[in-house]
Amino acid sequence: MSDGKDVNVGRFTDDYKPQAVDLVASSGRSIGSVAKELGLRDSVLRRWVELRGSQLRLWFASMTYVLTCALRRIGLDNTVFADATCGIIRLKSSRTAR
Repeated sequence: MSDGKDVNVGRFTDDYKPQAVDLVASSGRSIGSVAKELGLRDSVLRRWVELRGSQLRLWFASMTYVLTCALRRIGLDNTVFADATCGIIRLKSSRTAR
């Protein structure tokens, strides 16, 4: 992995940030350990990791909304999903996964 800096701007490239976050996720190491290896401050890498988490939560919430709307359109009267919300779907799916 290159140092990821854009020599013209002095900032990290858009390709570098997800690679650094992926390294944290795939290695099982702490943010501090990976940041030190990459020559980053902990706070910078932590912000990237938190941003990725926020983006994923937003994506999942959006997909849940889209799926709920689609299920309502095809007719959910008299089913457990008739009045479903994101929280209900999440709760029901976590119970069935056990």
